[in-house]
Amino acid sequence: MMIYEDMLSPYHNGKRFDTFKVIDAFPKDIILTLWSSGNPDKEIRYFCDRGFRVWPNATGMIALSDESKARVMGFGKGIYSFGNDKVHLLDEYSPLWSMSCLLRVAEEAWNFARTDSLAPAQLIALEHLLAMRANPYAGGRADPIDLAAAMTHSFNAVLKQAKPDDYADRDRPVDLPGGVRKIGRVPTLLAEPGDRDCIVLRKESPPVELPVRGRFASLLFLHSAIVNDPHDKNVAGVRIREWIYGWPCGNYVVHYADGSQAVLPLRLTMNVKRFDTSSLTRAAPDVRYTWPLEDANGNAVHLFQWEWVNPKPDEEIVRIVAEHDDRLDVSLLLFAVTGRSVAEPAR
Repeated sequence: MMIYEDMLSPYHNGKRFDTFKVIDAFPKDIILTLWSSGNPDKEIRYFCDRGFRVWPNATGMIALSDESKARVMGFGKGIYSFGNDKVHLLDEYSPLWSMSCLLRVAEEAWNFARTDSLAPAQLIALEHLLAMRANPYAGGRADPIDLAAAMTHSFNAVLKQAKPDDYADRDRPVDLPGGVRKIGRVPTLLAEPGDRDCIVLRKESPPVELPVRGRFASLLFLHSAIVNDPHDKNVAGVRIREWIYGWPCGNYVVHYADGSQAVLPLRLTMNVKRFDTSSLTRAAPDVRYTWPLEDANGNAVHLFQWEWVNPKPDEEIVRIVAEHDDRLDVSLLLFAVTGRSVAEPAR
């Protein structure tokens, strides 16, 4: 039997009504799991001195001293928040909540004798690798798609509106290059900077049709998101328990030549993130690559690359419609689409 320790610990919730005092009546074959303590070394020492086995099983990450490592008999992480970033949409991002924490715990458990931690850059690279999806029909060519005719806004104007205090005296908050460049090793066509270099979909915005046509094994979207009003109570009140797989901010609707459709839900912290997310937690479960741009203040502005594997690679795509789902006042920003070719059958 495994029991969480919080109501049995004098250093945690066991202080309430002195429930920690019942611990001496417990059989010693129970394993106590620490989920979140301000002082894990004290708790581990307290339970081990009473003859119990202890396995830290944190909601975030518990860093153990050498003394505690010698005492515990297991180490893990609770499946808490499903790799999502934070309790609600406006909280600052934290590595304690994101998928990187799961990797940190796994690395710690498998290399328990190590004293150094995995570098943040390594964690981000691992998360990007984990976001890669099997694609048996993938060909060897990736073709950028020209979206210039569908662009609706200036990215710099959007940034100035989103953070007026940060960019009040900046004509160009960020230099977004135009033309074809490789992003995450994928050729990507960016519109020339100007009045219309991105597509912006806000709540109640009309949908935008994308000029995407052809057969593709997958499509790679370069996009980002903005929380428009940090004081919006409707946004602030949306918690992770309502959207464990990320917060809704729109859809890409793929239309095939045979009349069928595929709806691609966009979810913050899963396949897209806020442009101002922390660099340490810029990865996400379905983000293939995060492209950081340095703004005029020396801070990172992030664009996120998501690869959608097409379940019908033999069927021609005739168009894609980008739409907002009108649930939260979060803007979706789309910059580019690249199509991966379909592999020809072996002869």
